[in-house]
This record gives sequence, structure tokens and C-alpha cells, in this order.
Amino acid sequence: MNAAAKASITTLCGILLFGSIMSPMTGAAPSELVRQSTAKKAAEKAPTAEEKEFIKSEIKRVQALINDPSDVYIMVFNKFKQLNNGVPFRPFSDYKGNRFTTYEDYAKRISHFNGPVLQQPSNMPEGYKLVSARIEIPFEGKFFDDLLEEGKKSGKAVYIKKMDWKEVGRVHLTYTNGKDEISIDQYTAGPDYLKLKGFVFEHPYDKKRKKGPDPNTPKYVFWYGTGKYYYSISTKSDMTKEQMIEVLKAAVKK
Repeated sequence: MNAAAKASITTLCGILLFGSIMSPMTGAAPSELVRQSTAKKAAEKAPTAEEKEFIKSEIKRVQALINDPSDVYIMVFNKFKQLNNGVPFRPFSDYKGNRFTTYEDYAKRISHFNGPVLQQPSNMPEGYKLVSARIEIPFEGKFFDDLLEEGKKSGKAVYIKKMDWKEVGRVHLTYTNGKDEISIDQYTAGPDYLKLKGFVFEHPYDKKRKKGPDPNTPKYVFWYGTGKYYYSISTKSDMTKEQMIEVLKAAVKK
């Protein structure tokens, strides 16, 4: 959780805490006062019909700029975050242009990016074939920190900037042999994940189940401590932890 999110939660908790112990002269319940205050602020910040139309027109304008799978624009909502589910950023890109059904098409696209990227494991169990691949943009880092600052300085309700997309945020590959699936993922490691090291095997299951893990629940191996990214492999098949680790290692291009 980032500092801004923590600050917002702390502020809200403070309002609720002091509201619960104070006895306002108005006679209204503390929780009701908080509700009234929140509703008033929401009403004050609600966009007008004209402002809503302006945001819609800006979204259409940015969407029209997307001509290539490498085109990525980020819209910063300096005002009216409620029109973006409370989130300050909204990315615009050719999502379909970064989704693939063959390894050959995926390999062509992924070759445009810097840094380690997932490749076809040479030791994939016999009979498995890639059926889907997805490449996603990053959602954290210096670009976004600077973008927020630029957005504030602009004074605009929404601020838009093209992203120089040279590194992936996440890659997801799915293989199948017609019966079982194997999924391999590459993730950008946030601060909490950068602290982790080594291989971690996980097999979630209902603890009430007397016979052990449910075979219909995927098992996972996570690989931490590899730098900017961490990786995972998951499957419902009868692969052992050791086999999963070896396939994952082969998929990570150094």
C-alpha cells in the first residue's frame, strides 16, 4: 500500500475515532455527522453535466490516438476521480494487439521490450502448446510518480501523456495439452515482493478436507529475488515441485 493510501485511511480512521468519542451540540449521532459531511463533500465535488461531457470527449480523443500496439496513453484524473472509480490513472492502449494465441506472434511482440521476458521453455512437458499470451503495461515507477506531479502542476481536470513503453509490467502465458493447463507469469516486483527470496511452493486447499489438497485446485511455485521481476508457474497436473521449478527457470530469459 502506498503512502497516499495509508494517509487516506489514517485520516478516515481519525474522523471516525474522534466522531465516536465527541458529543456534538447538534444532537446528531457522530456517525451521522460523518455521513453528512462526506455526502456534502461528495456533492460539492460532483462534476456538472458539462464537465462530464468534457471528460467523455477527452476519453474519445485519446482513444482515437491509439494506432499501434506500442501506443500507450495515461490519463490522470486531477478532478472527478469518481468518474474513474476513484482511481487517479486510466491507461489507454491496444489491448487486443498485446494478446496472442501463438508463440510466434507473442515472440515477435515481446522482442520489442527491454529486460528479461518469458520465453518458450525448452523442457515443457510433452504435448503442451501455448494457447494464449498476454503482455501488460507497468502501473508503478518513476514515470507514474512524475506524471502525478506534472498533472497537478498543469491545473487541468485531466492530464494526458504518452508512455514510452519499453519494459513490460506483466506477462501471462498459458499452455495446454488438451486436458491440463500450465500457466507461467512474470510480474513487476513491488517493495514487499522485493524483500522475498527463493522458490515458494503453494497449494491452497480446504483445511477441512481430510484427504489433503484438492486435485482440482492449482498448485503454484513462486520465484522471488530475481531483481525487478518475480515469476510463477501454476498447474493442476501431476507435475512435482521440482519439475515446475525447472520449467520456470527455462522460461526466464537472462
